[in-house]
Amino acid sequence: MNILLIDGGQAFRFTEGRLNHTLHQTARETLTALGHAVKETVIEQGYDTVAEVEKMAVDGCSCVADARLVDGRAVDGEKIC
Repeated sequence: MNILLIDGGQAFRFTEGRLNHTLHQTARETLTALGHAVKETVIEQGYDTVAEVEKMAVDGCSCVADARLVDGRAVDGEKIC
């Protein structure tokens, strides 16, 4: 399966994004070892919007690692989904 991993880890208040980066790395290594074709985007490294849309159109699954999202709320409590 084609899988797109999006690492949303960034420095935020009291953290350096390490949890997101660790989850992303673990997912990438695990999925690759299972034979999946993995593409990735690391938000803090920048990205091209058009290229990201193209990746999403081709991939069968997209996964976002962002620890600021807990139970549908951002860390600051803002409802996002």
